[in-house]
Amino acid sequence: SGAATTLTGVVTPQAGYKAKYFDLARKHTHPFAESVEAASNFFKLMNSNTDAHFGFVAFNQLAGQVATTTFQEELVASNYPAGGTRLFPLPAIDLNAAVGQTNAEQVQTALAQTVPDGNTNIGGALNRAQAMFSAQTNRPNAKKAIILFTDGTPTVGNPSPEQACFTAANLCRQKGIAVFIIGLSLDASERSEQAQVCNQITGIAGNGGRFFQVTDASKLNAAFSSIARNLTQLNQ
Repeated sequence: SGAATTLTGVVTPQAGYKAKYFDLARKHTHPFAESVEAASNFFKLMNSNTDAHFGFVAFNQLAGQVATTTFQEELVASNYPAGGTRLFPLPAIDLNAAVGQTNAEQVQTALAQTVPDGNTNIGGALNRAQAMFSAQTNRPNAKKAIILFTDGTPTVGNPSPEQACFTAANLCRQKGIAVFIIGLSLDASERSEQAQVCNQITGIAGNGGRFFQVTDASKLNAAFSSIARNLTQLNQ
């Protein structure tokens, strides 16, 4: 003998359920969640203890241009069109040299919107970041620095991904901008290539920048703290 139960009915999701789902999924994506938390802690530290002004550039195969920049991505996979697509944030927040306009809040908001995605346009991100310094004339004695976080090596750029990075790094050198790079590398087979490229970028940019390779996401806070100390010393 046996028994069978049939359930019928209509499920009506509450308003905002999809946004809540994506927010929850994002917070449990590792090591992305640890990366966002470490970057957020860095911004809080610098904002509390220095007179820093902040900008922000999110990047994947593109680099964010404005606060509302987005990119379209498949929700499941590129080979499963039935899964549909969605627009995801790819924000950029420009530096503001005006007195008291640190942009700390805006940057934290932009950081909280970011999502992990494929491809790594480091050259484009560096170009977008260094361009923010062109019009900054109100703080002539402020230390200029770009902190770039990546979990890979450059995969996008012309005439090659690496050359695009080196060209952008040279512009940073000319403008007196130090480039600090944190490279999260959980795959041992990629560490040598990442270190080689990133050390070249920071070396070309000069001005006191450094590359920090992190092989354990739990050590990200320590890497960001090291950069904070470097920036404080360079500014004395």
